[in-house]
Amino acid sequence: KGHPKRVVRIGADVDKAIRVELEQLLQDHVHIFAWTMPDMKGINPKVASHELNIDTIFKPIKQKRRKLGNEKAEAVNAEVEKLLAAGSIG
Repeated sequence: KGHPKRVVRIGADVDKAIRVELEQLLQDHVHIFAWTMPDMKGINPKVASHELNIDTIFKPIKQKRRKLGNEKAEAVNAEVEKLLAAGSIG
């Protein structure tokens, strides 16, 4: 509540009483969750990272470029900038 981008989904099959308690618990402790990439600074990359396990004997295949519309391209660029600023990619 009060933060439209901060969404937590609770399963539809959760008992109503438990749902109410869970919603209250989440609201009471909303400050401890990382809602944006910059909130996640300080997390050890060994805990929250991944890598592609690619065999070096295979050559990369270049795929054709897919053009995005201006609006989508701007959204992608903005997201990449956020990830760079947060140090998640580099």
